[in-house]
Amino acid sequence: MNTSTFMGAQLQVATAVATKTTTVLPTQAIFGTKKGGTVVKKGTVKKAATAVKTAKKAAPSGDKLSASERQSGPDRPKFLPGITPPAYLDGSMIGDYGYDILGLAAPKEFLQYDVDGNDINAAVSAPGEIIGTIKKTGPEVDATPFQPYAEVFSIERFRETELINGRWAMLGVAGALAGEMQTGINWVDIGKVMLEQGSSFGGLPLPWTMTQLVIIEVVLVGWAEILRNNELDPEKRLYPGGPFDPFGFTKASESRVNDLKLAEIKHARLGMMASLGFAVQYAYTGAGPIKNLADVLIGRGQTIVQ
Repeated sequence: MNTSTFMGAQLQVATAVATKTTTVLPTQAIFGTKKGGTVVKKGTVKKAATAVKTAKKAAPSGDKLSASERQSGPDRPKFLPGITPPAYLDGSMIGDYGYDILGLAAPKEFLQYDVDGNDINAAVSAPGEIIGTIKKTGPEVDATPFQPYAEVFSIERFRETELINGRWAMLGVAGALAGEMQTGINWVDIGKVMLEQGSSFGGLPLPWTMTQLVIIEVVLVGWAEILRNNELDPEKRLYPGGPFDPFGFTKASESRVNDLKLAEIKHARLGMMASLGFAVQYAYTGAGPIKNLADVLIGRGQTIVQ
């Protein structure tokens, strides 16, 4: 036998073994291969199973979004399904559902005209030509006592007025319901009763007259409004923090704070709608919301809902 041939044959056999393809049956992948009466587990199969389990656990992490994150951006829910909101309502502002049917918050552009002809001898003085366009790019806040915003029809100012009025509405709605439930007097007439019987809170008499209470309220609320109106940061004008955040809500994580802002603006809008409903109810029935609800529940308020 030729040694080179033998070595060549041996080399060929070794190559064939090295390149041999092994077919693993599904039962072998699950239960292992049987060798010498003993089932041998394949380490590669166990590693693959571990990789699959890891992938399954990691997949849901991308779906764990906060409420404010789910309701922001271009794919956020709209106030009407299928609508295309204007470009300036891009979902970057918390609580933006694309609702501005009158276009009040649309960016404003102003035309700048040159001076006219100034010809006093002419029957008609030629108007000046358009020499430029003025477009405001962002909020301009000045520390002025009455009008801090340079543009009164800006989306930033609308958000501030919406939030401030909504906070007052939430307080007013809660006060109207609590007052009528405790005293049985509707929110319109309770002021008259306090003028006649004296001021009280929670059924307990107060040591101040109504005139003194009004003065105290004007001083306290006026002081808070002066502090807020002197703030030049649009964000701090809405969420000042500090002594106005005694529970430390603004110290939470950014996603948690945004969720609280979203909840507040939603409840503020509901509060404004509820206060309007209270006014319409009283104008139509002459009663408060608790009395109207009780009449409907006991069957005497059919005319209210017809």
